[in-house]
Amino acid sequence: MNNPSSISTKQNELDNLGLLAAADEFYAKAKRSMGWQFGLTFGTGLIFSPVIVWEPSWLALPSLYFLIVTIADTIWLDSKQTAFKVMAAKAQERFACNVFDLPWNRLLVGDPVGPGDLNQAEARYKKRELQGANAGDPFAKKRGWYTPPPLPLPFARIICQMTDIYWNQCDRQRFAGWVGGLLLLLMLITIVLCAVFRTPGNWIVIEVIVPVLPGANWLWREYKRHREAETRLNELAKELEHLWQFSLADKKGAGSLAQLSREIQNVLFTLRHTQPTLPDWFYAKHRTGRQEELNALTDEHAKEVMASTAFAHYVKSGGNNAASAT
Repeated sequence: MNNPSSISTKQNELDNLGLLAAADEFYAKAKRSMGWQFGLTFGTGLIFSPVIVWEPSWLALPSLYFLIVTIADTIWLDSKQTAFKVMAAKAQERFACNVFDLPWNRLLVGDPVGPGDLNQAEARYKKRELQGANAGDPFAKKRGWYTPPPLPLPFARIICQMTDIYWNQCDRQRFAGWVGGLLLLLMLITIVLCAVFRTPGNWIVIEVIVPVLPGANWLWREYKRHREAETRLNELAKELEHLWQFSLADKKGAGSLAQLSREIQNVLFTLRHTQPTLPDWFYAKHRTGRQEELNALTDEHAKEVMASTAFAHYVKSGGNNAASAT
């Protein structure tokens, strides 16, 4: 096949594995912030709600606590989580630029993460992995990040980016459903508490709704964010599929794919630092089945490429019609 891409080789170079490790550590910090949000809002609401119902005279202290938690969640924890997601997205963007041979878009991304922060994050990731199941190879989870088909770079690069989008689509859809279910459960618990303790109408807000409000607010906010991310990914996938088919039907399609790759990467960077994080347990639970789906999708797109006008012209011209992504 005409000049297969070097994605498989580049992605497993130590410098690039280090970038993925650093991104993982930054995301881990963002997830810890999310964990604090969950615990301080949802968890404590479940604890204090029956307490207040049982002993209304204790209302003042928990109410003050819930107010402080809501303010801290909005002003501090959420902004802290966002800052770590930006650092993670930049590290992952640098990995993509290295592996896909794309230019760094300084106007959108800004400056890369400093080497000090990257090295520190990579070291923490490696320490964590060496203490776990991957003691022999701290980068074991990061090797083979993509499964590129044996195609030239302009085609293989786009296919890898499409798998990124597909993976994200499925995760957002499923996790949004999980968060929505948890929100409904919280509402059901609230109704049951009111019924069991026969809470008078004028005390429902004080004894029941106030304690669960921070948790409900957090769940609603996360649900909306995941649904918005899912909608954006669905729109992106549809538009990308249209552009993909159009480029494959064009004799000079390989050249247009180069510019399209940079534009897709811009969108992926934006999504990575704006969309909500996913807990590790959720990612691990669906990883195996999802990888099989991605492999099948990659094979399908590879067959489309090999049967396309753009690929035939690319091979005939020796790859000279592929424009740079700059």
